[in-house]
Amino acid sequence: MTQLIEITHEFPFSAERWLDLYFSRGFIEHLDAHLPARMKLEILEDKPDTRLRTVRTHPQVELPGFAAAITGGKTLSFLETSVLKKGTNKIEFSVVPNIIPEKFIISGGATVEALTPTTCRRTMRTELTIKVFAVGARLEEFIARSLRESYAKGHGAMIDYERISRPA
Repeated sequence: MTQLIEITHEFPFSAERWLDLYFSRGFIEHLDAHLPARMKLEILEDKPDTRLRTVRTHPQVELPGFAAAITGGKTLSFLETSVLKKGTNKIEFSVVPNIIPEKFIISGGATVEALTPTTCRRTMRTELTIKVFAVGARLEEFIARSLRESYAKGHGAMIDYERISRPA
């Protein structure tokens, strides 16, 4: 079974500012300090046609017993790669877990649209499929719930980071 997850948040700053924050080292460091996950920026590139960000995330959540059994007790982490084609407000991303990556399919995109010159809306759409007999659907539900909680906290963290990093 595949989970289709859509998460929308509004921000009190422009779409351009949102994208600049998202593709900044400072924002990842802020998330690492303020979310229940350890985050490490591995790649941040600004090329003529694209912006690229790769982040290793170690969620600080305990896996349910059924999930811990398939991971062999290992801590789950994810490598997320996000790409923005310049001239658009659309980010495409893929996520690869450190454990049984051939059984996890996690990908999607985000659209950042201007609502006014000083506000924007980010809509994240994620497709999550876990192909593990007997527990895949339950693990999908667990990860989907964790993802929604994480993005809600990330929403607040981005607003906070924008406020403290705003140019004088």
